[in-house]
Amino acid sequence: MESGVQRPDLPAPPLPRFEHPLRATGIPIRSEQGFRLPDWLSASAGPAAARAGQINLQRLRLLAPLVATINALHVLLFALRWHAASGVVAAWALDLVEAHGVMGLVMIGSGLAAHRQLGRPGAAEPSRLPLAVAVLGLVFSVVLVAIDQQVTTGISAFLVGCLIVSLVFYLPPVSALALAGVAFVLFLLVLGDGHGSPEQLLSNRVNGLSACAMGCALALLQWRHFTIITRQQAELERANEALMAKQAELERLARTDGLTGLLNRVAFEESAGRELVRARREGNDTALLIVDLDHFKRINDSRGHAAGDAVLRHVCELFVARLRRSDLVGRLGGEEFVILLPATAAAAARRIAENLREALEATPTPWKGGFIAQTTSIGIAAAPAGSIGSFELLCVEADQMLYRAKQRGRNRVEMEPDPLRA
Repeated sequence: MESGVQRPDLPAPPLPRFEHPLRATGIPIRSEQGFRLPDWLSASAGPAAARAGQINLQRLRLLAPLVATINALHVLLFALRWHAASGVVAAWALDLVEAHGVMGLVMIGSGLAAHRQLGRPGAAEPSRLPLAVAVLGLVFSVVLVAIDQQVTTGISAFLVGCLIVSLVFYLPPVSALALAGVAFVLFLLVLGDGHGSPEQLLSNRVNGLSACAMGCALALLQWRHFTIITRQQAELERANEALMAKQAELERLARTDGLTGLLNRVAFEESAGRELVRARREGNDTALLIVDLDHFKRINDSRGHAAGDAVLRHVCELFVARLRRSDLVGRLGGEEFVILLPATAAAAARRIAENLREALEATPTPWKGGFIAQTTSIGIAAAPAGSIGSFELLCVEADQMLYRAKQRGRNRVEMEPDPLRA
């Protein structure tokens, strides 16, 4: 190509697209879809509702003694006021003593009930106790407003009650809306025509409506935030489980042969090293076998690599079926396998090797309606107790015996010294 020829401008490569880290796990990412009202309604009866019920019970158990203590202080203060007052003020103070006394007892009982329910985890449905306490709390605030109407037009108790209930408990949208509606109706019934100026009555009604609306809005915002966090946590947990499963699979693939499922060379050397250390510590005999399939290349050349793979899998299944669970079997590569026999003397190792050789010779590999005959040569390195060397030394000796087996005609077992020929 001449140097003066100019190449046409190539289009710029596309920018890499950002991928959410959870998308690789196949888990749907709800945060990308937004959070709509139907999701809130579905969360009212799902895992989010169960989790909210547990949190509500925990909060109730913690706050019930505090609220009961505050009720007791109110009882004490208004009892002193009742003792010193007379007429309407005395009646007002006595009514407050009775109301706070009853509410204090209710909170003590609710706290004990919440404690008992938390001690029985695994309930099929969320507890209704927190919702019942929320209803009682709003009713109590309305009762306080009714009592206060004897001496004042203030409705601060109702305002505080609406805010506390909406902040303390996680309430599903339907429950929050129903509570707000019922509380406002009771509030209007208690106010009635009221006393004082019409302007003051109108202001109280508007303030009561505002309190219900603000409480309901806070409850909805809390529920929305809670359900989003709960679902994101569930997504992260599922993603973590998926990633852990993938990691475990990768670790398994890194340690096993992809075709046969046996230990690969690296994993086999690690496991064999630990077994040899234990054999030295416990004083056990050990034997190492290196197995090589005879003329395996001919199978790949004449029948194809798929046939060769079938033979390798067949050999793997045959060996695993005839060896002990304590024996280690690995694939060194190609058509070579390695077997470690813990707590096995030389004579026993020779018998095991002969059994494997004979079994393979007598069990050809099924292939496309026919069979593929296969023989094997095996070299053995026997290490008596007290003279166990390293894995590398055992491999060298077993490999030498394998070479001798092939030199002497293949389809045979060799070891030195040979206990069957001594």
